[in-house]
Amino acid sequence: MLRKPIAISSSKIVYDVSLKLYFQDVTLSNTGTTAVGGPLFFILEDLPAAVSLVNRSAATACFAQIGSRYVSALAQGSLLAPDTSVVVRLAFSDPSGAAISYTPLVAGSLGGAPLSVNLLRAFLRPSMIVESAYPRPIS
Repeated sequence: MLRKPIAISSSKIVYDVSLKLYFQDVTLSNTGTTAVGGPLFFILEDLPAAVSLVNRSAATACFAQIGSRYVSALAQGSLLAPDTSVVVRLAFSDPSGAAISYTPLVAGSLGGAPLSVNLLRAFLRPSMIVESAYPRPIS
């Protein structure tokens, strides 16, 4: 299980008119004093059904909320050193115009599908839901 503190921060969600996609950068920072080993997965729990995560790795099958979409943030065998970060760019398709909101989680793995880190949600989950009802177009 992931037992290192990972801070999550995110940019505003912006719309690219030419691609007809919404984008958001999510930063995962190692705030601990030792390196965190990969893999690390960024999970979007409670993403509305009308919103599609275009660059997803897959959907969860055995932890968190079943069917939550996730992306790989740090490859197997990689290390995230203390006081360093990794940025994950999310791409969403939202033809319905629904508000894009989700609850962010970070998980590690033990040689297979991502492993839940429910015990450490205080470290891994910001106190607010990431959402944008009125995304700004990219200029």
